[in-house]
Amino acid sequence: EVKRFDWASPSEAHTPSQSQLDVAGSMIDAMELTTPSATEGDKPKEALRPKDVFSPKLQRTYQCIQHRARAVIAAANGEGLSSNLPDPDVRITRALTLDPNLLQQANSAIDAFAAACPLQPAVSSGAGSKRNRSSGSNSAAEPNEAKRQMLKDSSASGTLFQLGLTSVATSITSDNPTNDFWSMISDKAEDRVDTAMREMSDMIPQLLKEAADDPKDPRAEKALRALRAMREGAVREDSVEAFNDTMLRLRDVYRDGPGGESAIWRQIRIDFDAFKGSLKCLGLITSKESPEVRGAVSEEEAARFWDGANANAPVPEPMAPVADLDEAEDQIDGIDELM
Repeated sequence: EVKRFDWASPSEAHTPSQSQLDVAGSMIDAMELTTPSATEGDKPKEALRPKDVFSPKLQRTYQCIQHRARAVIAAANGEGLSSNLPDPDVRITRALTLDPNLLQQANSAIDAFAAACPLQPAVSSGAGSKRNRSSGSNSAAEPNEAKRQMLKDSSASGTLFQLGLTSVATSITSDNPTNDFWSMISDKAEDRVDTAMREMSDMIPQLLKEAADDPKDPRAEKALRALRAMREGAVREDSVEAFNDTMLRLRDVYRDGPGGESAIWRQIRIDFDAFKGSLKCLGLITSKESPEVRGAVSEEEAARFWDGANANAPVPEPMAPVADLDEAEDQIDGIDELM
């Protein structure tokens, strides 16, 4: 995903002092790559010369292809060369291994730099960011590992809007609600996240209603795409309440409504299974995905979301008490005939 980071020019209050510049220079000198581990003739040998540094991915691929090819040839000749992949060649891993001499040499300089230039977490305050929505907290929460991995694995939705290659939408339309949604939540000039979430929560049920319980209807397909986008955007922007409320309303209508479980609900469940583990998975957003965010539920609540029978389904009337044994046998015979 393409991200844009805007950094203001440092103020005079953040201008480094001479002592800070000195320790920074000392650390750079201490990390000199031409010392101290090896020499080449009379000159120190540079540790990371381009001609000595191989692309690990390419070289490992070539090594494995070569080994497998030799194993096939050996098998054809009746030789016993294993086809199991070999350990990475030392020439591949050498450039990835930190030179212990270099690190030892730079230790004191690194410690001096850390003491002279303490670091503090940066807090984002850009338009459109919802990292500060945590209930009872005004600080920007660091995403947990599970969320970080999902963000890494998810598709780069909304990238075109973040790059400014399309115009910014100001409302969700039925023509292309997904594009409108990404455009609105990616707006850098104005925070439109709440508006986008609210309008999506209205547009999705409207499209599903027009589809008349046919998941193959283009309007239903459009609504489900919009629902997946809404969930992904909700997690990214830490604005989950509207999405979870929308899912609960859809369950009330399409699973627990008077007609029982509908084809639309079955398609939503299919989508849930198909996208499980990604931001597009159509389940309730949990506090594991969005820690300390209003509206997020526990993992137990998210699991229970799919459980339970239709509370509004017609309940069969109990069999009336029988007067005697003969009448009971007649009722049993009638049940047998039906079966």
